[in-house]
Amino acid sequence: MDFAFEDKALRHVCESHARACKALGEDAAVALHARLADLEASDNILELNWLPVVIEEDMVSIEFFPTHRLIVGPNEAKPPKLSSGAVDWTKVSRVILKRIEAI
Repeated sequence: MDFAFEDKALRHVCESHARACKALGEDAAVALHARLADLEASDNILELNWLPVVIEEDMVSIEFFPTHRLIVGPNEAKPPKLSSGAVDWTKVSRVILKRIEAI
């Protein structure tokens, strides 16, 4: 799966172990980078069914550490939709990493 970043600050935390450690702590930084690798290796969000993933209509939250989660959304001009109007996550192959939230 391809992903982009909502802003440069998030990109720096996600791409730099040192910055992730400073922002999140060592253990959470390691967990974040493991989840990003899982995300990159998957074809769609639903393949991550072994992770604590909460799917909402147009956002997904992925818990990567007991105290943190990653919020992602579709990164497509017109994301595929289900008849209910919710995003069809089985067909989304590009996501945008929106933010990291403390739980």
